[in-house]
Amino acid sequence: MIFVVIRMRVKSKKRYLRPIPEAAIRESGLLRFNITLITTILHDFSTEMIGIGIGVWGVDELNRWRSGKEYKREIIRQMASRSNDFALDAARIAKDEGWLRDGSLMAKSFSGANLSGANLWGANLEFANLTKANLESTDLTGVSLFRATLTQAVFDDNTRWPEGFDYRSKGVISIHDINQELYKNEEEWE
Repeated sequence: MIFVVIRMRVKSKKRYLRPIPEAAIRESGLLRFNITLITTILHDFSTEMIGIGIGVWGVDELNRWRSGKEYKREIIRQMASRSNDFALDAARIAKDEGWLRDGSLMAKSFSGANLSGANLWGANLEFANLTKANLESTDLTGVSLFRATLTQAVFDDNTRWPEGFDYRSKGVISIHDINQELYKNEEEWE
């Protein structure tokens, strides 16, 4: 029911709420006008809200994508760490995320990285730089090392190389050779 304020012609000039009869509303078209106005406002408002919602969602997805990309770069940088704990943790995360196999490590520099004991099974390290990396007890089974640089990388008897890979021709050094060289140098000092 719609109420209007009607000024009474009395000396006190007070205002009172007085209902408008439904018949008068129907005849005047006031009800039809109000419903049409409200419907138009709600329609325009809902369209705007949907547009704003889609825009906010799009910006949020873009930020999430950028954040994920930065996280991936940071983990790959961490794999090149000289600290074995950091490098192993990063290698584990890269494996869990599927970054070892998807080409994310191609042509990256892991020069001097301490990857001792890392499980890099099936990784794609094509064109990667592993110069002077510590690969002791590292599982490189199934790793693609096409054109990877392994000059002066250190390995031991527990390092597992890809099948058919000629690691000796890549300039890697056995930890046993290093130990023997150090032992010889100690004898010369005595």
